[in-house]
Amino acid sequence: MKLAWPVLSEPLEWADGGVWTLVLENKPLLRQLLELLRSQTAGQDGDLVLSEKQQILEFPKAVELVTDPFSLPFSAKKLLSRLTQSAAEAAEPYGEELFSLLTQMNALASKICMGMEYNVTWNELDSFEDLLKLMAIHPDEEGATLPEQIMEYCLLARGLLGKRLIVCYGLHACLSEEEFELFCKEAIYRKLCLLLLEAAQPSRALGEAMIVIDRDLCVL
Repeated sequence: MKLAWPVLSEPLEWADGGVWTLVLENKPLLRQLLELLRSQTAGQDGDLVLSEKQQILEFPKAVELVTDPFSLPFSAKKLLSRLTQSAAEAAEPYGEELFSLLTQMNALASKICMGMEYNVTWNELDSFEDLLKLMAIHPDEEGATLPEQIMEYCLLARGLLGKRLIVCYGLHACLSEEEFELFCKEAIYRKLCLLLLEAAQPSRALGEAMIVIDRDLCVL
C-alpha cells in the first residue's frame, strides 16, 4: 500500500504493515496536512492518494484519522454497531441459549404489561441482535493504559471499520520512549499500517521509518 502527497518526492509505502513517522517542523505545512487529512477522510477531494496494487483506494473508507489520543471515539455509533454485529456472529454457537432467553424475556414482558392497570404493550425482542443491543457490548477501556487504548482502537478501526491506514497526530509526544518502543513493536507484530505525524523529531524506535521536513521544507 502506498500514500502519495505532492510534497514528498516518493510515496510512503507499507509492504506488510509497519510504522512511518512524518515529522513536519514547518507548522503551516503540518496544519495543511492535518486539514487535508480531515477533509479527505470526510469525503472531500484532495492531494493525498492512497493506493494498493495500482488501484486507488477510497480515502474515507480506508483511512482513520486520530488527532487526539486522549479522546478516542470508542463510543462512535458506527463502531458500536459493527461491534454488535460481530458479537452476533460470535453468539451463533449459543443459539439455543439465546432463543431461550428471548422467549423468557418476552413472556416476562407480557406478564408485566398484563399486570398493569393501563393498556400498554412492549417491543418484542425478535432477534439475537436485539438481545445483544440490550447487553450494550462495548470496548473495555477500564484499567487500560494510554498505549493499550490506542492499540485497541487501531485494531477495532481495522477489524470492524475496514480501515487500511491509521493516521495519528502527536503520539510520540504522549508516550515515553519505552512505551513507544513497545507500541511500535506490537504494531509491527499485528501488521498494522500506521502513519504518525509529529511537529518535532523524536527518537526513532526499532522498526520505525521516519522522514523529517524541516522549517525550510528541506527533506532530511
